[in-house]
Amino acid sequence: MLFRSNFSSITWDNSGSSYGADVSLIGQDITIKAASALSFGATSAAGKLTVVAAGDITDNGAIVVLGNTNMNAGTYTINLDYAGRRFVGTVVMAAASVKY
Repeated sequence: MLFRSNFSSITWDNSGSSYGADVSLIGQDITIKAASALSFGATSAAGKLTVVAAGDITDNGAIVVLGNTNMNAGTYTINLDYAGRRFVGTVVMAAASVKY
């Protein structure tokens, strides 16, 4: 699933949402919440990236964030191991296990 907003912010903050496929987002500030695991495809935020998931957070595409990044997977894991990822600003990740 690709959503492109280029110069605008993207806010998907319904904590009851689930995404069955890789989510690829392109925008300024990006906020996304998920009621289950969340897998990113190629994603680019010119500003900040905020992610809250009630499941594992993973990547199958490069994530590039020019601002601050905040990810929270609660008692689940964050595993961001796709080559080409780049976090420029401050990175805060909360999970039972974090790899990036």
